Amino acid sequence: MVRSFKYRIRGAVPKLEVHIWQHVWPRLMKALLWSAAWASLAYVCVRSRVPGVLPLIGAIICAVLSLIGLSVANYSVQWSTLWLGPDLLRLRIVRLFARKTTAFPLPTIRDFGFGMYSHGGPVLKLDVGGTWFVLASGVREDEVYEMLAKIRQHGYSLCYADSARHRGTDSVPTFWTLD
Repeated sequence: MVRSFKYRIRGAVPKLEVHIWQHVWPRLMKALLWSAAWASLAYVCVRSRVPGVLPLIGAIICAVLSLIGLSVANYSVQWSTLWLGPDLLRLRIVRLFARKTTAFPLPTIRDFGFGMYSHGGPVLKLDVGGTWFVLASGVREDEVYEMLAKIRQHGYSLCYADSARHRGTDSVPTFWTLD
C-alpha cells in the first residue's frame, strides 16, 4: 500500500510535536533536470554569436521555463511540523527553497484534518480563521483519520465548541486536551 504522506508524533500533554512530510522524488528529479536543461539553453542563447533580438527572446523564454521547473521542484517536497501547546499551535512548513514558521492561538483554529481543496484534490489541511495551510496533498481519507486517532492517543483531540452547536450555527472545532 502506497502512503500519500508520512508522519511521526512525539510527546504528550502539555506539548505534542507532529512531524508530517511528503516527498515526490520522481517529480522533483524531473523538475530539476528540466530546469537545468532550460538554464543551459538560456546560457547558450546568451553566449550565442548571432546578432539580433532572437537570441535574447530565446534566452528569456528558456529562463522562464527554467523558473517554472524550479517552482515545481519546490512543491515536490515538504516537511511540516506542528507543535501543540496548552494555548498555542506553532506551524513550520519547509520546502526545497522556502521556509515559513507561524503561530496561532488555539481558538482561531477551525479545523485540522481531511479536506477537498478548491481544485478538487484531497488534502491534509489546517484551517486557521478560514485560511487553509496544506500540509500534504493527494492524501487518502483513511490515512488522515488514522493520524488523528494517534494524535488523540497522545492526549490531544479535536472537539466542536458546544456553544456554537447549541446556537444552531456551524460549529468551530478547536484543540483541547484529554485531561
